[in-house]
Amino acid sequence: MGGRRPSLANKLSPLNKVECPREAFPPATMLVAAVDMLIGTAVLGGLVLVFWFGLLLTATGDI
Repeated sequence: MGGRRPSLANKLSPLNKVECPREAFPPATMLVAAVDMLIGTAVLGGLVLVFWFGLLLTATGDI
């Protein structure tokens, strides 16, 4: 067992030197929120159309 290699946890200095652009996080967060809003708006619009046309059909007596 004397020929063991040291683990990566013993060599953290290369891992700490990896750069991460912090400017990328706020635009990514805004993009995710915008996509979520668009999906929610599309679902809400679809539900409004379904119920609106359902009420119109009921009011005209076609159903």
